[in-house]
Amino acid sequence: MTHIADMKARLMALLALALCAGCTAPRGGSGESASASDDTLDDRAAALASYSRAVVAGMDGDPETAFDHFREAAENDPGNEELQLRVALGDLQKKDFSAAESRVRAYLAEPPASERSQLMLGLILRVRKDIDGALEVYRRALKDHPRSPVVRLEYASTLATLDRADEAIDLLDKGIEKADEPGGQMQLAYALAELTVRRGAKRFEAGETVEVDDAIVRLTTLLETHPDDVGLLLNLGDLHILKREVEAAVGYFVRAEEADPDNSRIRRKLTMSLLSFGDRQKAVEALEAILADTPGNLRVYYYLGDIYEQMGESEKAIETYERASLADPSATRPYIKQAYALLAESEYERAVVMLEKARSPTDDDPSILEMLAYMHLANEDYEPAGTAFRLAVDVYEQEDRQPMLSNFKLNHAIAEAMTGHPDTAAEILRGTVPDDDEQVEGFLAFAMRQDGENQTRCLEVFDRIADVLPDTFQVRLYAALLHHYAMRYETALTYFEKAESTPENPDEDERLDATFYFWYGAAAERAKQYDLAETLFLTAIRKQPDFADAHNYLAYMHAERGVKLEDAFDHVQVALAVEPDNPAYIDTLGWTYYQMGRYEDARIEITRAQELLPEDPTILEHLGDVLLKLGRVKEAVDAWVTCLDMNPENADALQAKIEEHRPALHEGNNPSPESVDRDR
Repeated sequence: MTHIADMKARLMALLALALCAGCTAPRGGSGESASASDDTLDDRAAALASYSRAVVAGMDGDPETAFDHFREAAENDPGNEELQLRVALGDLQKKDFSAAESRVRAYLAEPPASERSQLMLGLILRVRKDIDGALEVYRRALKDHPRSPVVRLEYASTLATLDRADEAIDLLDKGIEKADEPGGQMQLAYALAELTVRRGAKRFEAGETVEVDDAIVRLTTLLETHPDDVGLLLNLGDLHILKREVEAAVGYFVRAEEADPDNSRIRRKLTMSLLSFGDRQKAVEALEAILADTPGNLRVYYYLGDIYEQMGESEKAIETYERASLADPSATRPYIKQAYALLAESEYERAVVMLEKARSPTDDDPSILEMLAYMHLANEDYEPAGTAFRLAVDVYEQEDRQPMLSNFKLNHAIAEAMTGHPDTAAEILRGTVPDDDEQVEGFLAFAMRQDGENQTRCLEVFDRIADVLPDTFQVRLYAALLHHYAMRYETALTYFEKAESTPENPDEDERLDATFYFWYGAAAERAKQYDLAETLFLTAIRKQPDFADAHNYLAYMHAERGVKLEDAFDHVQVALAVEPDNPAYIDTLGWTYYQMGRYEDARIEITRAQELLPEDPTILEHLGDVLLKLGRVKEAVDAWVTCLDMNPENADALQAKIEEHRPALHEGNNPSPESVDRDR
């Protein structure tokens, strides 16, 4: 019942729009005469004053106070339908169903019966799950307003939810002739067609074709006066699918797509309709039969390719789109669909070859060039990607056309950045601010996934656009993380601070979560702001008490500096309770023992960590340090030499340790733990 649902949404919108009109005259339309009592005038004035206060409170962002004032206005002006319905709608939103129902019934107690109030009462009763009560309201409303398509649609919708489709269809059928406006007739016809398709599918299987045939005749008649109405065309296509008249159905689907070629919903709708034809193979056979008669009908190729994709037969889909391109080599869409199908299979090189061949027959259509650029980019062939993007931009600008994908500029900027053109990439991204912040956000997200030279190139672009970065939480967070990964810790802290102070968006989930404070704390630790780091890690732990990484990082930070070792011990124990076999956590425990002077305990834990993660240079260096403290100099030097072969970050410090203790080995000396302590 899609159209019934759409009509209900429009009903709610109309109600809200009408209610926004403010205080109007009560029943009768012209207000009271000059003989009205002073009390009545005072009540009306009080209602107007309350209404004004409500509007002001609403503008101030105080909906609760606004609602209270609207209720006061409604109590002072009980004959004002707009006010009564506004307050009833507010009660409904607050789930005070009894209050909403009582208010609307009180208004309806005085004739004449308003269609709008009856619809509101029916809605309230349906929300309360009093379906019988809602049906009674709709019956009365239909008697009072027999030509109203909205009442009839609401009534039919309620019947349909009870599986009383026969009554609903009869109700809609009679309403088409009674509706005053063509628009109302169309809405009823849509709903009738959808119900017919739903119920007719079962009855048609049993040989009952009359109902479907009647619906086709009715909609075909309407189509004569509305030849480009997409809803009519799609419903007629569905009805012919029920009759297994695929060629007729495809004809209507083609007309629907021609009427609104950019509506992707139409494509999904007609593909699913074809899939409902029976089994999928029958749909394939039917479409192939149509192509045998009309081999130049490109859209039939597209429908067939879509079905193959739905069936998971990607190679057949690609072959079908290739057949379409052979049927009309100058048409761009077959190549684009083939490219998307190849992209889904990660067949980038094959797609590139196909699109390069397509450039000549399509006269370098920019959409072909754009797709070619995406394929090169997906394959990380940045130079040809940049060339294709630049060619596409030139043609799009000459022809005053827009790219196919909304993230065209983002991808173009990435290609330029990766080919060493930071100024061009920055210019592209600057042009998206502030109208399309997601382009910059996407670039920062891409940069975060890079390392080495690629990350450096992204940072060169970032440095050129930093002054125009959008003031959004996500952009500031990405900027903070990017600088953190690039080891620009002071700058990262600046962006973390900005992100933390960004005003909250009520539509977002909690963003300042434990993970945010963990990375914020890590940047502070790297910047040697240890007190700040401790505060941030504790904030992360407060938000998520079992956040093992935060406990471990805080413990290791203390252990590395030889401070708060008891706290470090407690935190790493929590981390190990969550992940008892995590080698990093075990190493932290061992290093804490080391700083406490408990060298044998340290050796046991760090040895266990090294066995779990044998190629970690930090763990191996720690093991060497512990062995040295235990007087096992040869084993310590061996550990450091192995560690040095792993190319750790602190190679100079390791080399110094090795050079310092190698002479003792050459002399045959193996100093005692006590002498090691004195020497160090």
